[in-house]
Amino acid sequence: MSRSFHPVDEFLYSAFTAANDSPISMSCLFKMDVLTLWRPLVNVGASVGNITIYSLVFNSSRVKVYTRSVSTVRQASSTGATISAGVWYHGGMINYNDNSRAAFLNGGNKGTDASNVNPDPVLIDQVMIGRWSQLASSLDADVAEVGIWNAALTDAEMAILGKHVSPLCVRPQNLVFYMPLIRDNDEDLIGRISMGTSGTPGVRVHPRVFYIAPPSISHLVSGGAVEKYGPRIQVI
Repeated sequence: MSRSFHPVDEFLYSAFTAANDSPISMSCLFKMDVLTLWRPLVNVGASVGNITIYSLVFNSSRVKVYTRSVSTVRQASSTGATISAGVWYHGGMINYNDNSRAAFLNGGNKGTDASNVNPDPVLIDQVMIGRWSQLASSLDADVAEVGIWNAALTDAEMAILGKHVSPLCVRPQNLVFYMPLIRDNDEDLIGRISMGTSGTPGVRVHPRVFYIAPPSISHLVSGGAVEKYGPRIQVI
């Protein structure tokens, strides 16, 4: 089951400092109910002053990366394909450095921005799903499989995530936040953060997700057959 956020200021939040500077990458699966306005998917920001600093958002049928300092905002939109209501999509963002960022839809459709913005990493102390830090804007969508990395993923890695492969299988050494949002278990499986809840986010059907299991070892089985080894794909 995924988590469903309705237009009544429903969101998840927690203290968070594990990824507070560039490079930073974010990823999630989402299904929009409404296609108007800015819709915040995932963001990290400052609780003091309620400032969103690095964010993955929906706007104008695109996925966007949104980066801001106290006084400056920069953003990049995914290109090509657009988003329809009632369909599961993958959204991703990468903020490479103060002068480079990119947004991805379904692992591709990459859009970039090279404008300068200098966020202060000292300010970042919280993570939110379903809400801007500074505005009570509502998401009105289902969200699942949220991942945050303290590194810049490659285009190839973002393409893997776009196939609905679990964030656990992509650059795990840099994965600092992973929340599958299955049912109402709002816990980060990496840092063991238990998220606070505003309102009453609902529970809906979880999208199909692929997990790549460790390889097994070849050996003889009954009848002389050989069991092959190699990565196995598990699906939930």
